[in-house]
Amino acid sequence: MSSVNDRIEKAKERLEQLKHQKKLQDMRERKAKQKTDIRRYIIIGEMVCKYFPEVMLYQPRKTNTENAEEFSHLDDFLQELSISDDIVAKIKEGACMFSPIRKT
Repeated sequence: MSSVNDRIEKAKERLEQLKHQKKLQDMRERKAKQKTDIRRYIIIGEMVCKYFPEVMLYQPRKTNTENAEEFSHLDDFLQELSISDDIVAKIKEGACMFSPIRKT
């Protein structure tokens, strides 16, 4: 009977190991995605700053609330830009920037 109990215990331990491995794998994947997202944000931010250098006048603050206040005008501008269908259509037409094309 102890043999059955031993096998049950080993199966439970193995299940816990698998759960732990899955959790670690998920965490690694989340961190990799986060790293990719941050890199993308940096690249896009650099492009925006290149063509709109005046955005560099905005200064990061200490808290999210202070940042929201500091960047509110820029946020309003980008929001208006995003909902202006004619401007967005014109940008898409001229630059084809919303369909990334890989150069080979």
